[in-house]
Amino acid sequence: MEDAVKWAKNVGIAVGLFFMVGAPGETLETVHETLRLIERLDPDYVHFSIATPYPRTDFWKWVEENGRFLTLDYSKFEREFIFETPEYPPQDRLKAAEIIERELSDKYGIKIMA
Repeated sequence: MEDAVKWAKNVGIAVGLFFMVGAPGETLETVHETLRLIERLDPDYVHFSIATPYPRTDFWKWVEENGRFLTLDYSKFEREFIFETPEYPPQDRLKAAEIIERELSDKYGIKIMA
């Protein structure tokens, strides 16, 4: 990926990077690794979405088997963290969003939580 970004920038193509926050396997340490990657790649724009499982998807089934839903209110989907797992509780997910917003808001205008 790093080479692709470098090549695109060298020929004048704007580079955007898209990430999810709160996905399975994420930790506060991997959030910091992602921030270091963004700093290293220096893209033109960055976007973060909240990892959101939808009914009848593998991700939904994964949450049912490995965590628990905090809400099933569709109005909160993609606006709030709707699930938790024992190893990544809601307060850590919120902290991750706060860290990302704090580190990237000035340069990229990142706002994760509605």
